[in-house]
Amino acid sequence: MPKPKPRDTTRYNLRQGRKIVHKGITIRPLEERLAEHQTKYPGATISKVGPKVTKDTARKWERSQLNQKLVRKSPSARVRRSTPQPKAPPRRKTTRSR
Repeated sequence: MPKPKPRDTTRYNLRQGRKIVHKGITIRPLEERLAEHQTKYPGATISKVGPKVTKDTARKWERSQLNQKLVRKSPSARVRRSTPQPKAPPRRKTTRSR
């Protein structure tokens, strides 16, 4: 039976205020990774996402997060109308004969 891969990779979200500014993976302690991010994002906090996983699983998660971010920010995903749409005319009441 092959030896299982070690679950040593942590997934994390980096927040500045309420906004998630970065998502990533690391095998080092989260405090060390946060110290690196503090230069670009002063005052940011880091939170662990789920349990530790294998490196392959973490990379798949990271790619899926990146793809979601790209889809969300693409211009075609947001359709904005520059002028309001005209309202439909009110329906007429019909009278029924009995």
